[in-house]
Amino acid sequence: MAIPPASGALEAFARFCEGASRSWSMVALPPAGHNGGAWLRFRRHSRFSKIWPSATRIRPGTNLRPGFFIGREVTMPLELTWQDMAVRIALAVLAGALIGFNREERSQAAGLRTTVLVCLAACLAMVLANALLGTSGKDPSKFAQIDVMRLPLGVLSGIGFIGAGAIVRRGNVVSGVTTAATIWFMTVVGICFGAGALALGAAATAVGFVLLWGLRWADMKMSRKFRAGLTVCALRGGLPEVELRRAIETTGHRIVFWAVRYEDGAERYEARTELEWRGHETDRGREPDWLAALAANEAVLKADWEPAPTSG
Repeated sequence: MAIPPASGALEAFARFCEGASRSWSMVALPPAGHNGGAWLRFRRHSRFSKIWPSATRIRPGTNLRPGFFIGREVTMPLELTWQDMAVRIALAVLAGALIGFNREERSQAAGLRTTVLVCLAACLAMVLANALLGTSGKDPSKFAQIDVMRLPLGVLSGIGFIGAGAIVRRGNVVSGVTTAATIWFMTVVGICFGAGALALGAAATAVGFVLLWGLRWADMKMSRKFRAGLTVCALRGGLPEVELRRAIETTGHRIVFWAVRYEDGAERYEARTELEWRGHETDRGREPDWLAALAANEAVLKADWEPAPTSG
């Protein structure tokens, strides 16, 4: 339902509704073509709803725009105080420091300074959007329209360039994927704090810290599949290709690809194979013990081991 603007009765009725019923949410909207006051619109919510009335005073004769509700709080109030900004910025810095400390003690990229700066920048962008919230919209006499949500959108888009720079490929090993994901995560956490969703930001920080710390230990213990390519050049008289394949299979490595090319009138051959086996994180990129014994064989001219690309 909608109530037309009034003078002191509007403010009194707003205060009454805030204290009388917890099952209604109140939103102040400027009526179209009306410059004398504000409309109050009330929406009924179920008992499972977490949306609560606004605590912002409705002044007679003013046009107000709605705030955003999360839980019992107006997360982006129309009147932003310095205390609100200080709390949001402090929590964003604390969250960035917590995640950054976890990364720093493991000597990983995106450490303390990086996570704090990323989280703080996202928080400041959202605080600025909140500060401009009261001036958003389109004035009837103006052509331009202010869209404050472009600020956090620009932050999320721009952070992708930092994440792309954090991912590096060195040979067959791709590193920095977790670093890029951490930077992206801290950006979203900073936006949560900047928007005033303090409980959501704190919960996200706690969950992120547990995941980075706990899953690292589980990742080291978990068994996984590895792949690598093996190229062997050998003399057929000393080490026939059938015996080479049998020797590889006895090591516990499964052959998923096998190709042989003969040279010098079939006296020598080059075997290209792709192997698969299960191991732990400590086995990543490490050559197997039996490779040295194979290379020491007098009939083997060359033995090249090439791990498959991995990410981390």
